Amino acid sequence: MTIITRRLKVTGNKQIEEEFEALFDSGSSRSFLSSESAERICTIDIFDKPEPIILGDGKTTVNAIGSCWFIADLDGCIIRDDAWVLEYCSTDMIIGARTLENYNIKLDFENDTVDLSSCKSMNILV
Repeated sequence: MTIITRRLKVTGNKQIEEEFEALFDSGSSRSFLSSESAERICTIDIFDKPEPIILGDGKTTVNAIGSCWFIADLDGCIIRDDAWVLEYCSTDMIIGARTLENYNIKLDFENDTVDLSSCKSMNILV
């Protein structure tokens, strides 16, 4: 599993813009927000019961407690998506494979860069 880290401006339904440390992780199936980050930008849609998430090591489990819609600006590539909110997360945000694929964002691990040349920004909420 290889990851690239970038800072992103992120907004949720509270209309408060925050700058988050985001991991771009092609090994993560979906995007995630830490509970602390999510609480600052959005009203969390709490799950009826926590959803266990197994991390990349195949052993460690953390709980997703809800979901949150977000808008992120990555150098003009506007991402509108939802993220599951993790009870505990060591970073503000994880951008996972589903979001990368939906927006045609490519990761260049050799050069530690995010390729936005084919980004499909969406002007409507998905």
